[in-house]
Amino acid sequence: MWTLKSSGRIVEKVIYKYAQNLPYESYLHSFIINEVDKEAESLFQKEEWEEIFSFNLQKVPKIDKSLTDLMKNYSITDLSSFQKIIFEPFLPADTLYSNKEHFDLNYIHLAYSIIHTLWENEDFTLDSSRLEGWYQHNIWCPIIDPAFRNSKINLVRGEGMSTASSDRKNNKSCNADRKKIGRKGDGIFRLKGDRLEIGGIEAGRKWEGKNGRKYLRDSLKLSKMLRDMLVQLIKECNGDEQIIRKLQTVGMLHSANRFQLLTMDIPNGYICRIKRFDIQEVAGQINNPPLAFVIKDILRAKAIMTRTLELVQEKKSNLDDLDDFDDDGKEVIRSEQCTTHQAITLSETHKTPSRIFKQSL
Repeated sequence: MWTLKSSGRIVEKVIYKYAQNLPYESYLHSFIINEVDKEAESLFQKEEWEEIFSFNLQKVPKIDKSLTDLMKNYSITDLSSFQKIIFEPFLPADTLYSNKEHFDLNYIHLAYSIIHTLWENEDFTLDSSRLEGWYQHNIWCPIIDPAFRNSKINLVRGEGMSTASSDRKNNKSCNADRKKIGRKGDGIFRLKGDRLEIGGIEAGRKWEGKNGRKYLRDSLKLSKMLRDMLVQLIKECNGDEQIIRKLQTVGMLHSANRFQLLTMDIPNGYICRIKRFDIQEVAGQINNPPLAFVIKDILRAKAIMTRTLELVQEKKSNLDDLDDFDDDGKEVIRSEQCTTHQAITLSETHKTPSRIFKQSL
């Protein structure tokens, strides 16, 4: 378990004691600590809270300079000037397009070209009659989905069921007559040709601010789904702690024209930690604020998921696991061999006592 250096208190025990009698659904039932969860923050001293969200942080992937330069070039606020630039070649003269080398540049150009058609008309953010599906089809699918087409990541759209969530729900119900379905998201990121999951999306029609009920419910639902995915990844890595502490699952929340990226990791003990990026906006008026901030976070999400898949593959391809003998030539029992590196599993979660949701963030 995670013993805090600043106080000597054990994080899991603090959460367990508080959450075991909670009458409503909470992050804490799943040993998830969210940096914007005021309820969780109240359980810890200021120094403890700072330690929790500064310990063993994963580096945010850097975006290649050629990509940021192109986004800066497109981040002008005059529509007529933008129209001139967007139809110019985005590659240097006499440079042949290579999907391997220039895919992300092409993706950025495509994203701006699509949103450009909205910017040419009236401010689309002023029309309150538009439903969730309109934002999905006209903004988020065109911006998010193409970014992953050159990767091993498949984005499943349309209220797809999380296999990781289903695995958790059916873990203790092998004798049940009917298999329980997992949580459904507005998007699930899976390894192509596999059931391994590394991220999810939750969407909403209307932006009501950080304290909006829909935003808070979607955030909780997505966070629990990301934890289930981490459990799945841990099993794939045979509980190897050296790998597991580096794993991250990725969530995307978007309501109307607002977007937020979040990541989940396991920094220490059995605690899952949610880190949130700034809320970004696809502006109704050209680049006010710049579209570049949304695209940059989508590219970061792709890089984080790719890094997680590489870590899992690294573990699965470890040739050391072929060795059946120790240094003295004695045969090693498989169960003993697996304990060479400390193996961990995430602890079971509290059973949520009620579907009642408390707006406590």
